[in-house]
Amino acid sequence: MGPDGWNRVENGGGLSLDGPVTHECQVLIEKQNGYFYICGSTSMGKDVQNLLKEILGEDGFKKLETEKRLIKELW
Repeated sequence: MGPDGWNRVENGGGLSLDGPVTHECQVLIEKQNGYFYICGSTSMGKDVQNLLKEILGEDGFKKLETEKRLIKELW
């Protein structure tokens, strides 16, 4: 696990988060109306978005996008 709580899974792609970071992410986004920025490669951005959908649920993720609190700069 990286120092920031994010971990790229070896030989399978994808990302994972440890429990405390997952909870912190939920609190910041859902309860404190936080913003989420994704910058980097398109494949990494897709992994992060999939992880956010797991954490927030499909409705929570759509709300984040609708409220323009998910900012993506992918290439």
